[in-house]
Amino acid sequence: INPKVLVDVNVDVKHIVGNNSEFERNKYLTIHSDQSESEWGNVGGSINKISNYRDNFLNGYDAYMGRNTGPITYTLNNQITQDTSRPGFGSPTSITTVGNSTKNSYSTATAWHPYEKRNELVICTQQFPFWPDGQKTNLGWSFSQTDTESEPFGTASGEFYGRYIQATFGMGTTTGQPKPKWVEVINEPDWPLYDWVTTGHSKQTFDKISRFHSTVAKQVKLYNPGIKVGGYVAAFPNFEVNDANNQTTIPDFDRWEKRDKTFIDVAGADMDFISIHLYDFPCWNNRQQYRKGSNVEATLDMLEQYTYMKFGAPKPIVISEFGASSHQATKTWSPYRDWLHIKSANSLMMQFMQRPSIIEKTINFTMLKWSWEASTASTYQHRLFRKENEPASYTGDWVYTDQIKFFELWKNVKGTRVDTRSNCIDILTDSYIDGEKVYVAINNLNLNQTYSIQSSLLGTTKTISQLKVKKLYLNNNLITYGYATPVLEEEIYDSNQIPTSFNLAPEGTMILEYSYSENIDINQTEIENKYYTTTYKQAINANQEVSFLFNNIDKSATFGEAVLRLGVGRAFGLSLQPVVSINGTHVPVNAKSYRGDDQYLNGAGRFSFF
Repeated sequence: INPKVLVDVNVDVKHIVGNNSEFERNKYLTIHSDQSESEWGNVGGSINKISNYRDNFLNGYDAYMGRNTGPITYTLNNQITQDTSRPGFGSPTSITTVGNSTKNSYSTATAWHPYEKRNELVICTQQFPFWPDGQKTNLGWSFSQTDTESEPFGTASGEFYGRYIQATFGMGTTTGQPKPKWVEVINEPDWPLYDWVTTGHSKQTFDKISRFHSTVAKQVKLYNPGIKVGGYVAAFPNFEVNDANNQTTIPDFDRWEKRDKTFIDVAGADMDFISIHLYDFPCWNNRQQYRKGSNVEATLDMLEQYTYMKFGAPKPIVISEFGASSHQATKTWSPYRDWLHIKSANSLMMQFMQRPSIIEKTINFTMLKWSWEASTASTYQHRLFRKENEPASYTGDWVYTDQIKFFELWKNVKGTRVDTRSNCIDILTDSYIDGEKVYVAINNLNLNQTYSIQSSLLGTTKTISQLKVKKLYLNNNLITYGYATPVLEEEIYDSNQIPTSFNLAPEGTMILEYSYSENIDINQTEIENKYYTTTYKQAINANQEVSFLFNNIDKSATFGEAVLRLGVGRAFGLSLQPVVSINGTHVPVNAKSYRGDDQYLNGAGRFSFF
């Protein structure tokens, strides 16, 4: 018998977080692309099964785009000449000429223009040759490495970035592609710029990387006033580990101190947002290392808490890549490989949805076709499209991979957020109302347990006319190409057939779409505020009290509730069940008070708990 989980939805209570009360599809239902990419068309020697995938996907699934890192790097490497009067700087004339050409090309590509509203763009440079260390562009010059008071380190790189944005982007349609909303300084400088010594590139300190960010941000804003600039686009925000070995069994938060805290202290004032990447590693070195669940909560809480202490308010966060990286999955495509990404994307996205006032943008790291380096033996794992005959051969028409099932699951969800709760910490849930429709999203973080979900809609006497249930889960009994297959199952029930419970498989997600006979009245309001303490990151010592102070909590509401969030870094084998009191009143803490898996996973998970 599967354990029962109660999910209550108060359909008459609007849930406001900060200024956010609507489901912002453009913030969450995204891919790593933009409308001008050639891979929307016929490439790689094959044709599209559906003639216009750009429209079929973006409009058909109500999906969005939002990031590119390639065009600026290609332009710098192949089209920008050096300023003859200022060695180490890009030629302003060259940048303007190339930028105008790009704008003109866009202005005449009228097929792209209808999709501008689906592309709130994040742009970012790749590390080299943007990072000034002597590496030359394909045209034979490199950025200035000068570091003086009059020319801080990164000035030349930043000037190019600022002039590039100014020259290349317009205000839409015939004026050129709309300017990006978010500008990331450099992509993942913690890998390999900081982590490893690579040929031709010396290992850099995070102080230098941070100062570089500040300089570039100032230059970008000089040419583009009001634009948002952020960083450092962390590939591995493993705050708790020792920076030297990356596998600390006793968390000492050395990496936090050396990388992330350093970055915030040095460059934070010049950053409009903090940018990170969050990936699950479901099969890395015979381990399963998940961020979904408790780890992502602790990571985001720590960023919020420290930036609040530093600046008086938490910095906005952009998660410009998220999903799963399946290192040991076969190099050929399989439905199961797509599942490893889908299951993580669902869990992570639902956790991001609970921070709508802090998180400004998320990008599901799904590319289009990645046709330029593929073969029968090896294909890129983060793809929206594959060739029809994969994995047997890299031939046939272009068709959707199973990753399309993620977008099919969420296809209709929209509306006003209402109060929702479950009585199980491993069950994520959120609800939205659009007219007569109520959408209830439920995700199972548990890796092994099926739950029996009992959903109750409270706060209305109106009649349910229909229920549509979509479930996305891994069916171990359905084998395709030798692998278990993710299944998107859909069932429709009339008003006299609606079940009282629904089974939700391990790591599965379901959307309950209730149709009422008339519009739902949302006539009450729940306002969620988050309070931060005056201190953080205190050592745990046996039988010693650790105190935290919260100030200016508004307790004036007639009704209300509070949730205490505790972030804990611990070696495995130690207790995760602290004794907690608030103003002297004992508060019980369950033994299982963390979201998702225990991170240990019988010795095959993370190296310590955070």
